[in-house]
Amino acid sequence: MKKTKRAELSSRVFFKIPMVVAWTAIVMGIVYYLALPVISLQSGGFWWFAIITLLVFAIGLVAMHWSSEDEDGAERVSKVGIGVIAAVFIIFCFMGICSSKMVNSRRYQEIMPVETANFTENFTDITVEDNTQTIAIVDLETAKMVGNRTIGNISNSSWYEVDSEFNLIEYQGKYYRISPLNYGGFFKYNKAKNNGLPGFVLVDSETAQAQFVEVEGGYFYSPSAYWNKDLRRHLRTCFPNDLIFESYFEVDDDGNPYWISPVYESTISAFGGRKQVAVVITDAVNGHNTKYQLDQIPEWVDHCYSLSYLVNNTQYHYSYVSGFWNSVFSQTGVYKLAYMYRSDKADGEYFEGYTSLIGQDGDVYFYSGLTPANSSESNAGFVMMNTRTGQVTQFDYSQPNAAEESSAQA
Repeated sequence: MKKTKRAELSSRVFFKIPMVVAWTAIVMGIVYYLALPVISLQSGGFWWFAIITLLVFAIGLVAMHWSSEDEDGAERVSKVGIGVIAAVFIIFCFMGICSSKMVNSRRYQEIMPVETANFTENFTDITVEDNTQTIAIVDLETAKMVGNRTIGNISNSSWYEVDSEFNLIEYQGKYYRISPLNYGGFFKYNKAKNNGLPGFVLVDSETAQAQFVEVEGGYFYSPSAYWNKDLRRHLRTCFPNDLIFESYFEVDDDGNPYWISPVYESTISAFGGRKQVAVVITDAVNGHNTKYQLDQIPEWVDHCYSLSYLVNNTQYHYSYVSGFWNSVFSQTGVYKLAYMYRSDKADGEYFEGYTSLIGQDGDVYFYSGLTPANSSESNAGFVMMNTRTGQVTQFDYSQPNAAEESSAQA
């Protein structure tokens, strides 16, 4: 009699397994659509997605056994499920430790090679008259202020917002800060989606004159769009295994809008030491993607490397020069980029210690002062980070009582 009952229970459980699989697929399909994890062992998001999938599947199995009045089976499934999930979580944590800066400080320090150059030799003969080095006069905050005014007269201007990006680019032989438009939210997107985003904003880097440039027919792919026109979702669908986390806006010399998206690979264990290996360029109008290796990128692209990538990896170079624990405690020989500096004033003000400038080669550079980690009021030199080639150059100079950037700007 007991054998017959067990056989009946096993039969019921067996035929309900497809229901559990279907339940898991539906739940995790929704989670994937919303979270969009990279399908790669080098992505922490993928590991969390896998853990949650196992958890949902285990809950379904336990519920199935309970509904079949198989309490022993439910208990066994619970124990096995908890064991599997715990094992995956432990592996995930172990890989995270193996990828950490504490264990691999030397390898992090070597991610971004930094060349050194002499300030006097490279800058002594540069004058305003010879125009070999043009510093972009318009800073980021000024570009935001004048750029926001340009869309007041466009049709249905309340549907759109000017993004705060304003990267420096070369466009038709001149240098501008550029920013795309964003949809003003979900409901405004539903009103504007058939027309798309009507154009972009340019701010002359020397005169601060702002203009709105119309894109004929509009462009539709954007991080501020929804559903399949959401740029992040579009890229994840086309490149599900690539580590793509950010995109920035540029135009070619004909004014055609594109999104530039760096592609990374981990070089330290599973998650650490991410280095850029390629770039995906997406046509903002039709969504067409082209993936380029770093030595094949079109000449009109000024920002192959993002500010966060250059700054973070350059900071690793200076932070871990004598290992991880030295960077935490004594900080002997440790420098910090002034860009990383944040004021502790009670009024909440802060200083972003970098600017953009045009190098002698015509490329765009990020600039940041270099400050001893244990002396925030002095400046030991500066670094220039090429946004097109990724080359970072340190310039040392010896000036008595040289001011830290925030003090000089104030």
